[in-house]
Amino acid sequence: MLADWNVESRLGELDVPTLILSGRYDEATPVHQQRLRDRIRGSQWTTLEQSAHLTFYEEPDRYAEILSSFLERVDAGAASPR
Repeated sequence: MLADWNVESRLGELDVPTLILSGRYDEATPVHQQRLRDRIRGSQWTTLEQSAHLTFYEEPDRYAEILSSFLERVDAGAASPR
């Protein structure tokens, strides 16, 4: 049912701090992730080098570090770095 679902054209409507995390070996390749980052204003994209799709499971400490840092910046009102 979701095979043809695509809202990529609407990503520019997002107006909230957005963190994109991906694994180096994820099927969602860096090309896919870059398109998300380019279309979501102010988003931050980080690749976890030892992970595939389950970054939170495969690299839990690194995942937590990245997420905590992002949330601290959001709480402080700082914009996400490009």
